[in-house]
Amino acid sequence: MFKTLALPLLLICSGYASADESDFLKPRNNDAFDNYMLQAARFEAELFKHDKPSAFDAYFIGPLKPSDISAAYERNELAAKKKYTNHSIRIKGEINAINENAFGNGYIVAVDPDSRSRILEGIHLQIDKNDPVYLELAKGDSIDAICQVGTYTLGIPSMSKCFLTSTVFRPEVFKTFTLNLIGNPLLKAKTISVENIANIKVRPLLKTFIVYASSYKDNEERNESACRNDDATCEAAFMHNLETATSRFPDAHQQDFNALGARLRELLQK
Repeated sequence: MFKTLALPLLLICSGYASADESDFLKPRNNDAFDNYMLQAARFEAELFKHDKPSAFDAYFIGPLKPSDISAAYERNELAAKKKYTNHSIRIKGEINAINENAFGNGYIVAVDPDSRSRILEGIHLQIDKNDPVYLELAKGDSIDAICQVGTYTLGIPSMSKCFLTSTVFRPEVFKTFTLNLIGNPLLKAKTISVENIANIKVRPLLKTFIVYASSYKDNEERNESACRNDDATCEAAFMHNLETATSRFPDAHQQDFNALGARLRELLQK
């Protein structure tokens, strides 16, 4: 269903220079470009959702089984906290219980599927009990959640700020997810500059931005027309580009990409 495209490395330096080496990526119509890049973000999110390689992978540890986390804490709590702190952790397992603690906070006890030692391997996933999505879950259901590191009490890891991975892809929260959880993964047209591109510190995401921006510019007139007002036609244009692209770096822009690559390397080495 999904087609993984090779993301080429930034090209070697040439003597070409401009006022801003990213100028050739800037679109004629900002709104159309932003819509196109939103379709790109959604595509990457779908890859992530279905466990396919995606640019989002750089921001997550996992998916891990509950027993993986339990074993890490049991082996060395200090090392486990250092490993997981400041990361979003994707956890996939089975629900053994949905409870409320003494403080009135909701949590899920997650275990490995078909585990024979559920009490020993179970971990707690702290959830927002007021979210109605959790009222539909039951013991024995599969769970796919994204959490932050939490506490380790009485030999049980308790992961904090958990939410179901599926909720990320609700239309009403997707933009917030991409902006707040992992940062702005794909720059808006009005903010394109070589400095802002260099500030995308995660290399896979940086390459992804350049790949998708160039695919828009490769046939700007058609993409602009498709993406100016309608999500459906914009998505269709984006998918067409994925299915027909043979080269992400057209010969016509070879010097542009050389100059941009050289400038980005300079900025990233500072």
